[in-house]
Amino acid sequence: LASAPEELHDLPLMVLQAALSDVGIRSHVIGARTPDDALRDAAVRLGPPVVFLWAQMPGARIPELAVQRPATTLLVGGPGWVGTVDGVEHVADLEHAVGAVRAAMGL
Repeated sequence: LASAPEELHDLPLMVLQAALSDVGIRSHVIGARTPDDALRDAAVRLGPPVVFLWAQMPGARIPELAVQRPATTLLVGGPGWVGTVDGVEHVADLEHAVGAVRAAMGL
């Protein structure tokens, strides 16, 4: 769970982490203003089934992640992504985010 590179808001990540914990899914919060390199390195080291990026402010961009096997599902949430994301699932709310993470994990 991370915020887009220039995103200062990270409270929604804490809320999502708590909601995932409630359904038995462990997650790591990297936090606000996550640099592309830090996100890539964390994804390679941890090998998560899902990476979730939050963006409150408009104009967010998706960093390139290393190709991994098994593949990592990328999910985005928040109003900063509206109209800017092609081919990536944009979750609309907390319930949708938890459901999308569960689905990506095959739960």
